[in-house]
Amino acid sequence: MREVHESRYTCFRSDACNSTCTLGVNVRAGADASGRRGLDMLSRREREVVPLLAEGLSNAEIAKRLFVTPKTIEHHVTNILGRLGLRTRSEVAAWVHRTAGEV
Repeated sequence: MREVHESRYTCFRSDACNSTCTLGVNVRAGADASGRRGLDMLSRREREVVPLLAEGLSNAEIAKRLFVTPKTIEHHVTNILGRLGLRTRSEVAAWVHRTAGEV
């Protein structure tokens, strides 16, 4: 493993396919197998958005239900994906299914 330190830049590499580079940003780990850690990382409002995402609702539909703008929901969705270490809305739905009863 190679480690390079510069001011505000750190790069750790174990191989060409697996590298993590950050620019002074803390990276959060995703949820553990039970999903508990993931839930703790979400804000109250993000926890309200997660089940609606899992239902397959669009940002506009979620916004109407929560009385906010679609752009606000877009920000919540981005935060949810990042905090849970997921990439798509369908992965959120699968995560909700795996952690049923905790969301």
